[in-house]
Amino acid sequence: MERTLDILLAFTNALWRLLTEASRWHGLSPLQGQIVMLLAARGEASVSQIAKELGISTSTASESLKSLARMGYVEAARGDDRRVKVVKLTEAGRGVAREISRIYDALAAAVAGLNYAERALLHMLFAKIIGELIDRGLVETPRACIGCPFFDGESYFCRLAERPLGRAAARATPSA
Repeated sequence: MERTLDILLAFTNALWRLLTEASRWHGLSPLQGQIVMLLAARGEASVSQIAKELGISTSTASESLKSLARMGYVEAARGDDRRVKVVKLTEAGRGVAREISRIYDALAAAVAGLNYAERALLHMLFAKIIGELIDRGLVETPRACIGCPFFDGESYFCRLAERPLGRAAARATPSA
């Protein structure tokens, strides 16, 4: 098991290094890079949604957003519920998000080297690990699960991992 954990940690560290380098290239901290990527995926989010999704305090999220606004990458807007203030990327912010997202090109190339059975096994194993983390209350149902063909939205069941998933994050996530 120790080798498996070492491999997972090495994978996580490699992704973090890629995000850090891509963010710094644009004068952003890794956290600011994560916020830009989150907003690129969501379209808009409130400060509290960003804080919850990234596991940071609302004051940390707010400070990072102020810096991103000063750089011209985000702007405040009114959400669907006009009472709620949200932030969204500016055109410049969307450009930075596109460039930062290129870090996934290296990952996509590595995954492309796997055959179909290997990719399916990898997906299943990650789904099981994430399911365990959800069960322990350490993470919420990822947004990526919501659009997955293996996800049953009525029962919140992952047919690939053959297990139920938590509802809290999925309910709070707007449709793409």
